[in-house]
Order: sequence, then structure tokens, then C-alpha cells
Amino acid sequence: MRVTTEEMPPGAAGQEVLDGAPLYFGAQSDGSMGDPLPAEGANLTPHDIDTRLKGPHSLAIADLNGDGKPDVVTVAKDSRVAAWFENDGKGQFKEHPISSDQSAYDIRLVDMNNDRDLDLLVAGFESKNVVWYENRIRK
Repeated sequence: MRVTTEEMPPGAAGQEVLDGAPLYFGAQSDGSMGDPLPAEGANLTPHDIDTRLKGPHSLAIADLNGDGKPDVVTVAKDSRVAAWFENDGKGQFKEHPISSDQSAYDIRLVDMNNDRDLDLLVAGFESKNVVWYENRIRK
């Protein structure tokens, strides 16, 4: 996963703002962590969040812990990992594993239990399941 600090074209995986500058998040559909999403004429600087995940297929961006900074959640099909990455607001992210046996292609963030925070829904491919992970990390 990489984060960039310049403008991206329509269709970028996600956009949030850090210290007034837009941030764009993306993972390649083939599972690789290669170059950032192309943007014609943009000057992009990649910042790796995690280079160990194999087969990341979906990203979600939201303030999961209530500190006002956009965090990143992903599932990596080949690594069988679901994890969230806590944003320190200075371009660094701390990994927090959610599951080490979740081979998934898709995630969604939604308040499943009406407690005013976002929970994680994962659609498992090889794990053949749909799982709701309740958010208990809010500060």
C-alpha cells in the first residue's frame, strides 16, 4: 500500500486530508505493491505503508480510533490478513492485525450496531465467509 500527496485522477481508491494536503491510497488489483496509481502530469511521491502484505485487494479509509486522523484498513487475500493501520498524522502508520486467517477480496466500513463508530465487514474468498468485526478501538 502506498500513500501519495499530490492530486490523483478520478477513480483513485480513496482520498483523505492530512495537514491540509490531500492523501490518496491505493492497492493494485494484481496484489503487487508496485508503482502508485498513474496520474497524468501529477508529481507523485510514494510512501509505503506496508510492503509485506501479499495480494491486498481492498482498502477502506476512516478515522477508526476517534483521533481525527484517517486510518487505513485492508485485506490481503494471499497473506490471509485483515489489518488496520493507525495514522499518526505525520506520515507514519502502525499496523494492528484484525485477523490472520481471512482470505478476502472485499471490505466495508459501516456502523453495524448503531454505536456511532465504524465496524469492519469482510467478505472472505478462500475463507468462504462473511465476518463482522466490531470496532472496540475507538479512543
